[in-house]
Amino acid sequence: DDTSRVGEVVHDAAFLLIPLLFSTFISSRYANRILFAFFAGMLVSAALSFGIYMELMPPMIHDGSQGDWKDPTPLYHHSHYGYMLALTAVILLQRALSQNYSASHRVVVSVLMAAVTVNVFIIAGRSGYFIVLTLLPALLLLVYGKNALKPLLAVLVIVSVATVIAYQHSLTFKLRMDTTKESVEKVIHDNDYHSSLGGRLVITRHALTLASDNWLLGMGTADHTGEIQRKIQQENSNLTFLSAYLAHPHTEYMNAILQFGIFGLIAFLNIPFQLMRYKNEDVDRQVMFKLLGLSILLYALLDVMVIDLGMMFTVVVLVASGLRSYPVSNAKFSNFNVKQGAVYLSAMLIFYLAKQI
Repeated sequence: DDTSRVGEVVHDAAFLLIPLLFSTFISSRYANRILFAFFAGMLVSAALSFGIYMELMPPMIHDGSQGDWKDPTPLYHHSHYGYMLALTAVILLQRALSQNYSASHRVVVSVLMAAVTVNVFIIAGRSGYFIVLTLLPALLLLVYGKNALKPLLAVLVIVSVATVIAYQHSLTFKLRMDTTKESVEKVIHDNDYHSSLGGRLVITRHALTLASDNWLLGMGTADHTGEIQRKIQQENSNLTFLSAYLAHPHTEYMNAILQFGIFGLIAFLNIPFQLMRYKNEDVDRQVMFKLLGLSILLYALLDVMVIDLGMMFTVVVLVASGLRSYPVSNAKFSNFNVKQGAVYLSAMLIFYLAKQI
């Protein structure tokens, strides 16, 4: 029923189809170049972020108040940017640990990884903190297996020290941690939900009620947001402003089941599942795919996936380029013909029209 919101969702989702289309005809030898381009883009973004944070360059205001020294996130919302920083840091660390690269290459990559990780702690997005701190031990377990105890202990010490330093020297990180603590205390002791975290808890509570009533087939694309707001207005009218500000359940698990029921949730979970079971002769690429799958599961706890593109577009591009190295057997090649051309042109026209909605 909410045709305006449906248009926004379809418009964003259509962009996710384009990398998949490109991946069907991009040569596999360009896969590493695409990955390198992603790293280069993230490093430029991190450099801009540090420049804004140290006030060496003017703010890049977006999404309301983001983009100044208190939340130096160039271009992207801090939730999406934090996710992409966390993913960049972990994949760079993977390369630093890999024996497939020279010692000098691994040293340079390690320095870049440290810089990107520091960037996570100077922006206001809490999702970046959570994801990078969860993906780091996961990477060590994937790389070292049964021998991961010593690396895990080393990372635990480093992360603990880094967190203390960040709390003492990053005003943004300290503020976000203090705000989170205060919000939890208000909810527990005062039943006060007037905060970002409190509002999310209220939305989640009402979303669970709606999900229990529509668990099989869901409520349809985007219709759940209006229903959540109506329930909050009926039962928690004093929090109406939060229901408008936090218009969706900030978790993709709830978002999927509310819109499309249990079948939609299973279809969504199949995406990270397929990434995590991916097999390849290139062990580094296999580990990267597992990290991508796990990162989706983690981010889905904190936010919805197809909104303002951000992190989901990043995942699709990395997966689409990575699949170009997928081992195949009995491959059949044919010259490009008029029929294939018509199929590609039709697909691109459909994607273009979908984005105009």
